[in-house]
Amino acid sequence: MIAILISFLVFTAYLYFVYRKFGILTSISESFYYIKNRPLFLAWSWLSAIPLLILAQQEKYYFLIVASTCLIIVGFVSDARWTKAVGFVHGLFAKLAVVFAFASFIFDLGLWWYAILVFAAMAIMYFKKIKNDTYWIEVLAYYAIIIALLIT
Repeated sequence: MIAILISFLVFTAYLYFVYRKFGILTSISESFYYIKNRPLFLAWSWLSAIPLLILAQQEKYYFLIVASTCLIIVGFVSDARWTKAVGFVHGLFAKLAVVFAFASFIFDLGLWWYAILVFAAMAIMYFKKIKNDTYWIEVLAYYAIIIALLIT
């Protein structure tokens, strides 16, 4: 429970900080280019993901281990505009984090119905073309993980 709380507080505090300074951006990763202290993005990704990684290892949630590791890699390759290769790796691991979170809902936690519900919400956001849909899908993916861990 402590790992979930730490991750939740770090993730939420970072989103709040970015929102207060810059508003809702196109994606969470976009904040890397707005904040003056760029290592803050790396710290955010690590401090959001590592507590979940530790919990996942203790509970043997193998797909959550991979999802958390993907978020850590996203922090490592945060400057997606630096080169095409870095941008590709950043985007790939951001997407893989979401895919493995869904796998965790189904296979680690046995919440197939929850995976369908969250996927439907994300699909609605994407196909309705809501403003900053990538941001909102990323936020939903993270909080969906937290809620799934709390209800199991």
